[in-house]
Amino acid sequence: MFTFRKFLFVLGTFCALLLVIGCGQKTSGHKNYLDSSTRSANTHHFGDLKTMNPDDGDDDGDGGESNDDGANNDDGNPDEIRDEMTGVQQAAVITGKAHFTVMKMLKAGITETGVAQKIDEVYGQNSARDCFGSIVGTGPNSTDLHHSPGNIQLKNGEVVVVDIGATFNSYCSDVTRTYPVNGKFTPRQREIYQLVLDAQKAAVAYGKPGKTSLSDLDRFVREFFRKSSITADGQTMDHFFSHGLGHFVGRVVHDSGDTSSPLRENDPFTLEPGLYIESEEIGVRIEDDFIMTKDGIKNLVPETPSDVDTIERLINED
Repeated sequence: MFTFRKFLFVLGTFCALLLVIGCGQKTSGHKNYLDSSTRSANTHHFGDLKTMNPDDGDDDGDGGESNDDGANNDDGNPDEIRDEMTGVQQAAVITGKAHFTVMKMLKAGITETGVAQKIDEVYGQNSARDCFGSIVGTGPNSTDLHHSPGNIQLKNGEVVVVDIGATFNSYCSDVTRTYPVNGKFTPRQREIYQLVLDAQKAAVAYGKPGKTSLSDLDRFVREFFRKSSITADGQTMDHFFSHGLGHFVGRVVHDSGDTSSPLRENDPFTLEPGLYIESEEIGVRIEDDFIMTKDGIKNLVPETPSDVDTIERLINED
């Protein structure tokens, strides 16, 4: 007979199952935003980080969860805001060090997992850890937005996408570069790479505090690609930009924020235009951490090179 006690047992089991499923959905996939440019309505900027306890014990490498309740805390102490900005900036500096290390080790024959392991070593040497699982994809895998490193050898003539981010003092970073494995872009790779880099630079110049939202920047870059004279498979290049342009970043690598609201001073975010041409096995993504200032968008770590000539020179240096 189905007693009331049995009913309570079944109900409790069902609720526990729902809780487990919900937690799994909350923590899965650091790059899921690439499938959509929509975000929550919680607006977040560096001034809001003062509501988070940097010593809350959340140092598990995933950046934690924002406890921003949606309030715009514009009364942040300037010293606090500066300290918080420094936290993200320091994480980005360490991520930049990892990118320099990758450039120096690139050669045919090493594996995607070998690159990822070296990145983790750099994090450890700098008292940091990964904010999310590194994305390292070479050749055809460079067009896979969510590619996890495998025991796949890099080959001459390929490009490799390296999308990584360190966590330092509970703050996250997210920096992506695309490299030629043999230290020299082919003319076609260089053409695609330069278009992506030009799109990012144009977006930086276009953004204005209190006027431009991440959604505005996304539309701007899509139109930038559409107007390019470069094509692939008979399509304009916006056809190959298959994810959102950027996201907010802070204590969480994809921090809460309303992408449709104008960016305010001290808002931290990324810009990561990309083009992925599967038929040519060419994927290019370039991403940096930025902050909105009163004068416009500023790269937090401009020392991490993204121009073609510098990247080729560094890869080929002894």
